[in-house]
This record gives sequence, structure tokens and C-alpha cells, in this order.
Amino acid sequence: MANYEATVARNQADADKANAQMDGLKSNLSVYGQTVTVESKQYSADALAADSKAIEASIASGKKLRDVTAEVASATIQEAALTSFQTQADQGNIKLKRETVKITNPGETEQYVEKAKQQYAELQAYIAKISASNGTIDPSTMPTYTLYDFTIAPETTEAGTKPVKIYHYTAVPVTKPAVPVVDFNYFDIRSKPTTDRHAENADGETIVEATKESNNGRKVVQAMVNQTVGVETDNQPLPADRFDKFHSLVINTYLPENATFDEAKSNVDGTNWEATYNKTTRVVTLKATNKYLVQVNKEQSANRGGTVGGTVGTQFTYDAPAVYFKLDKDDATYQVHSETIVNDEYMVVGDTITIQTNSANPTNITSTVKW
Repeated sequence: MANYEATVARNQADADKANAQMDGLKSNLSVYGQTVTVESKQYSADALAADSKAIEASIASGKKLRDVTAEVASATIQEAALTSFQTQADQGNIKLKRETVKITNPGETEQYVEKAKQQYAELQAYIAKISASNGTIDPSTMPTYTLYDFTIAPETTEAGTKPVKIYHYTAVPVTKPAVPVVDFNYFDIRSKPTTDRHAENADGETIVEATKESNNGRKVVQAMVNQTVGVETDNQPLPADRFDKFHSLVINTYLPENATFDEAKSNVDGTNWEATYNKTTRVVTLKATNKYLVQVNKEQSANRGGTVGGTVGTQFTYDAPAVYFKLDKDDATYQVHSETIVNDEYMVVGDTITIQTNSANPTNITSTVKW
């Protein structure tokens, strides 16, 4: 909205400035007695430039007409002052003819005034030599002098007197952005499902905990060096009638040293989960995709009345893929733990799994037991 208002103000300022320029041109036209007509049009820089150029040309035409008119009047007065031409013609001593001259531009009368003055000097010399009485000179020997009747060329008059079109510019319109109508739901996280972890071998078989070697209640499983094992998150189903909505779901699995992440074996389904691995921190991050979150939240019964509300009517079980890695060191103890972060608001940390490679003859036991 701020951009809209700024654009409206800028467009109006452009139109106002252009109109002020038109007012100045109108004043110049009035100096030369030119009439104007006013027409409204939408402002544009190109239009202003073209219109101003045309008006300035009209002003020049008005000025030229004024200057030519004044010059014609002056030339006529100067020629009328040469009174001997008409006197001698009336007395029958000379022949006098008149020539009409159209003046288009200022300065054109000067040559004719000079010719008239030159002839006038010749006339004075001629008068001094006349010996015969007035009216007795033989017409065949009588000198002929030319005087000029000055007129203004029609095109000069037309260009300087035709009405000039002046413009009143309107601001370029701006489409006001539609005020967005936001339909939103506000939810509290009130159910916090727990998570657990278990270890699998490369075949996806659960590796049974060596309970006799439990360390302070932590799970301890037996594996072999160079064996590929996986850690899978066991997630408690999201309960029915929960009053929450999942906007993000992230599972971080922290791999121990001397373990190599097996990206191919992990084979994360890109439809539901995005997987990244930070080699520096040895953290594998699984992030639920937006498409999967739609499935998680699809049973949300939103209250559209503008108040807080909305529950999910059914239980939802979500499965996170296992993270597989190879155990690179013999006679070593590996500890793996994961954490689940929901909506960037709360975090559930699963129990640490301890994996040992210190048995010479480990037993691969398949079980469906989960912790």
C-alpha cells in the first residue's frame, strides 16, 4: 500500500509540474495576443515534450507576426515621408508607379526602404535640373520612380493568429492494490507425542539389545566392524482430537565418529522427507516436506469464524526413514541419538543407542521388538 500511495503522489506531482509549464507557455502566448484552447489529456513525459515543442513554435509564429507588423508599419511611414515623389507626380514632372510587396519575415522591408531612399536622392537631383515649367515635360523623357505598398504574407498572419491548443494534464492512474483478505487458523500445540529409537542391520532387521550390557539404562546393541546399521525413529502416533497443527517436523540424527553415512542405503523418500547431511557436524537432518505436512494436518477441522479453534479428528501415524551408516572401527563403542523438533517450538530427545564392535563372534538376531 505504501508503494501505491507513493506512486500516486509521484504521478500527481509530474502532472502538476507539467501544468505549471503549460501556464508559463500560456502567458507567453498572451504577450503576442494569441488565443488559446484548453484540452485535457493524461500526462506522459513524451507528450509533454511534444506539446511544449509545438506550443513554443506557435509562440515563435506569434512573435514573428508582431515583429513583421511593426516593421511594415515603420516602412510605410518612412516611405510616406518621401513627399516629393507624390508632389512631382501630381505636377506632371515624373511618372510614379507602385509595387505591392508581401513581407513574410522580419527584415524584408529594409531593402525596399533603401531603394525608395536612393530613388528619392535621385529625384532631388532631377528636380534641381528641371528648366521647363511644370506639366510641360515630354512624357517620353520623364523619369519613372517606384514606391512600395507593404503587406503581410497570409501564411505569416495565419500562423501567428490561429488558436493554440494548451493542455491540462491529468495524473497517470494507478490501480489500487486489493486489500488482502487473510483466512488463517491459530493453533496451540497441546499434544506432545513421544519418540524412541531402535537399531537395525543392513537388511532392515532390528538388532536386539544386549540387556546384560545395559549402561545406566541406556540401550546397548552388538554389531561388527564394517557392518552397516541403521537408526530408526519410533514415533508415537499423533492422537485423535488433538488441538494442534504441524507446520514443520524435523528429525536430527547425530552420528558418532568413525561412522560413515550411507546415503544410498538410507534412500530417503523425497516425496515425504528431505534429507541433508552435514559432514562437519555429522548430523543427518530429515525434514518433512510440505506435501507430507498436508497429510499430517488434513483432518484439521478449522474454525472459519475468526476465533481460535480447530481439532484433528483422527489419529495419525507418521514414519520417519531409518538413517544408515557403516561402523568403521573395531573394538569401539558408538553412541547415537536423535531429536525431533516440531514447529520450531518444542523438541523431543530420544534415548541414546550404544553400539559396540568389541565381540569377536557377534550374533545377528532378528526381532520385532521396539523400544
